[in-house]
Amino acid sequence: MGLCSDVLIGWAGGRDLVVMTATAMHAAEPHSRLCLLVPGAEPAEPKFTWKRFRYAVKDALKAVIGRPRLKNSPEATLILARSELISRIRANVPGLEVRYCAGLDDDLKQTAADLRLDAIYLAMRLPTPRPHCALIGYVPDYQHRQLPHLFSAKELALRDEISGMLIDSSDAVVMNARVVAEDMRRFKGEPLPGLHALPFAPNLDQEWLQPRPWLLSAYEIAGPYFIVCNQ
Repeated sequence: MGLCSDVLIGWAGGRDLVVMTATAMHAAEPHSRLCLLVPGAEPAEPKFTWKRFRYAVKDALKAVIGRPRLKNSPEATLILARSELISRIRANVPGLEVRYCAGLDDDLKQTAADLRLDAIYLAMRLPTPRPHCALIGYVPDYQHRQLPHLFSAKELALRDEISGMLIDSSDAVVMNARVVAEDMRRFKGEPLPGLHALPFAPNLDQEWLQPRPWLLSAYEIAGPYFIVCNQ
C-alpha cells in the first residue's frame, strides 16, 4: 500500500491525518507493507557554507532579542515537514518504507509499478498520469459549495474540476464526515465510487491533559475555562 502525503504534508493537520492513517493501517494489518510517498528529492547530506552559517547566527540573535525569526525557504520547510512526518510514523510503524520524488506530479504511475503497489491512498487530486493500481481518493470538504460567496467564480470551477476528476478516477473515496459524503452525492451526483466516511475521533496527546499552571497565569485565568477551536 502506498500512502500519499503530497498536499497534506503542507500543514500540521494534514500531517496528523497521514500519521493517524498510517498508524491505523499498521494496527489493522501489522504484517502488510506500507510505503510513504513524499514529494521532493531525497535530502542530501548537509554541507557547511558561510551563507548557512551567517543565516544561523542571524536567526539565533533574533531569537535572543525577541525579534521575529527568519523564514525558511520553501525547500527547507518541505524537508523539515518530511523529516517530522517520517519520524512520527516510524515511531508506530518501524518497517515503514519511504519513497522520495513521489508527489502527485512526479509520475506516480511509474512509482506504483516500481514498488508493485496494490493501491495508493489519500490522493487529494488525480495523479498525472493515473497509476494502474487502485486509487483511493481523499476529499476533505465541500466548503466552496456550502459557502460559495467566499470563493471567486474561477476558484469554484477549479475546485469542482479537481474533485470531480479525482472522484471519477478513484476506486473509493474517503472523507472526514458523513456530511461530506452527503454533499458529494448532492453536488457531484452518480455514478460514484464507494464512499467511506471516517468516524470523528480526535487523537489527544496525553501531554495536553497534564496540568500546566504557567499557561493559566499567562492569561490571568483563575477558574474553569473552555477553548473554542477555529474549526
